[in-house]
Amino acid sequence: MNAGATEPWVGRACCILAPLAFGALAIVLGQDANWDLRNYHWYNPYALLTGRFGFDLAPATYYNPVLDVPLYVIAQYLPARVCGFLLGGIQGLNYVALYGLARTIVP
Repeated sequence: MNAGATEPWVGRACCILAPLAFGALAIVLGQDANWDLRNYHWYNPYALLTGRFGFDLAPATYYNPVLDVPLYVIAQYLPARVCGFLLGGIQGLNYVALYGLARTIVP
């Protein structure tokens, strides 16, 4: 039997289960409160959306705050566990991309 000849449904099932598993893992690991999150991933979108970005003496960093706006909005309006599951699930979509790349490269 060929080692690469797995059933196609196995790959599809893994592509569905991987984001769910990563979402669940994010919930199990819990909230992160590191320096970057506290000092600019959270403050910069807040300053941008509330009009304080040009008002405060200096923003926390000079990175583009638009990248952090989805995280800020999701975390502000959804419960913490839902936010964690969504962020973990989005990271789990990397498995789907890697699976597609591997299927293309490896015959």
